[in-house]
Amino acid sequence: MSQLFIDNDVLIKAAHWSLLDEIPEFVGMPWHQISAGASLIYRAKANDCKLFRSESIAQCLASRLQLMSELPPPDETVTTLLQGEIDLDVGEVALIGALCSQPTALMLTGDKRALRALSRAHLDGIHARVRGRVLCLEQLLEFIANKQGCQALVDKIEPHRQLDAAVRCIIGTSSPVDDQSECNGLLRA
Repeated sequence: MSQLFIDNDVLIKAAHWSLLDEIPEFVGMPWHQISAGASLIYRAKANDCKLFRSESIAQCLASRLQLMSELPPPDETVTTLLQGEIDLDVGEVALIGALCSQPTALMLTGDKRALRALSRAHLDGIHARVRGRVLCLEQLLEFIANKQGCQALVDKIEPHRQLDAAVRCIIGTSSPVDDQSECNGLLRA
């Protein structure tokens, strides 16, 4: 059985952008085959105002997190190698460790710094183990744009565009931009 491990940042953005329900279809897996860091559910249930712009967004994410499974134990060799790496936080180390412990699993992330960190020469062994199994936020956005149309995607993201630096630069500029240009920008962010 395949699994998907999602970075908390992607889940928080998807919740704000009303895109959570697209994730299972994007990867072809039900919620119970999807996992995230354990701390996020507590922060969502508590409506952590540092993460969530409204209680309804936090509760929407909390309801999906309750359907998800726990991350499997990580490959300890991998987590030991990654601890202390610049540009990798504790959550990313746990996701990558879990990904390495499950050879058929996938990971969905929006953190390009973390992905660049994995390409460092001394991490070649880890990079080889995750190659071809990492999905990025832009791939999810492209899937949604193809399914719902670019304007629908832009309309969902626009109210909370500030959550992502690249998105903020693309959507909400002072000059008029047609929705196809905005969509193309989003998918290449």
